[in-house]
Amino acid sequence: MNATRPWTLFTFTALLLSVSGTLAFNAGKLWLSEMWSGTFNPRLWSRAAQLEPSNAETWDQLGQYALLTSGQNNVSQALAYLERAANLNPRSDRIWLDLAAAYEAAEDMNRARHAYAKAQEDYPLSAKVAWRYGSFLIRQRDYPAGFAEIRRAIAGDPALTTAAVSECWEASPKVNVIVKQLLPQKRRYYWAALNFFLSQQNWDAALGIWKGLLNLGRPIKMEASLPLIDSLIAANRPADAQSTWTQALAAARWPQSPPRRGDLIFSGGFEHSPVNGGFDWREESLPGVSYAMDRTTAHSGKQSIRINFDGSANLDFAGLIEYVAVEPHKKYRFTAYQRTRDGGFPDRRFDIEFWQEQGDEVIFRAAWEMVRMIEEFRHGRQPRFQRTVTRVERKAS
Repeated sequence: MNATRPWTLFTFTALLLSVSGTLAFNAGKLWLSEMWSGTFNPRLWSRAAQLEPSNAETWDQLGQYALLTSGQNNVSQALAYLERAANLNPRSDRIWLDLAAAYEAAEDMNRARHAYAKAQEDYPLSAKVAWRYGSFLIRQRDYPAGFAEIRRAIAGDPALTTAAVSECWEASPKVNVIVKQLLPQKRRYYWAALNFFLSQQNWDAALGIWKGLLNLGRPIKMEASLPLIDSLIAANRPADAQSTWTQALAAARWPQSPPRRGDLIFSGGFEHSPVNGGFDWREESLPGVSYAMDRTTAHSGKQSIRINFDGSANLDFAGLIEYVAVEPHKKYRFTAYQRTRDGGFPDRRFDIEFWQEQGDEVIFRAAWEMVRMIEEFRHGRQPRFQRTVTRVERKAS
């Protein structure tokens, strides 16, 4: 019998228990540290850092808390915590961003710039890092570098475009700078910028973005250009609205009838379905009314527009309109042709019965305004818009 075997077994068992105990103790420390770090109690965060001093995340958490509380002493304490976190985990872009913010709070801009550069070195494709760095550079009035970083940010995350335009416009309100230095050469960024300026009612800036969009040389859907044109119409800017409309027609390759001399009405013969905005016809949605193109009836060309009344409402109808840009000190004549029919009956008994109920004055006015509507109007000194309106009045049937 080997006398040393019991001792060997005892030594192995003791060693195993010692290792197990050490692992259990370290696991317990780690568990307790994680639990304390996950609370909302800063004192427990400090205890977690003391219990597990190699955990960079805990030191970063303490640094952020110290930075958010007021007082210069807390900024110094925040720097101590965050520098320790960066030393423990120099490959964390988030820790470098937090440290950069602390350096900026301490007015140490050189170290702040260095920390932002380190964050970008660790995560060069991060839109968040580029955004934070760009915003810092803009605050330092280094606009070219700042705009370049913001441009990188929105290239990585297009959802940031509106916020980027807002921030950069506040720093440098120049459309050419926004177009050349901020916006990537893709339409989605231009549309976001255009919509931002429309929301701010900044028509000149919106037109500058529109010009940049046209310079991309890519097709533009007609529907996409309508918010700008309609906004210019609402702002009573006839020349800008008209030129933008013409550009939009070309960019969309929108079908157009051959122009007739002196005719200001777009698609006066309803040769194409209305775009429902801009300087085309607009069909207002009304109860009891529907619109359709009719190839069976036309004054000229191949079709006309049919307005159907289902009899559920008694309408003083003015739901089909078009805006026209007019000039001062000029007379204009508006002529329209319409045909009234009830339920498709060719004998027009409905029309006869309807008009027999009207007085002579109403019939005369209708003959003037409805059958062949002619209106002459004179304007003042400023260019403006005139709405063409078709008005039909019917009793419920």
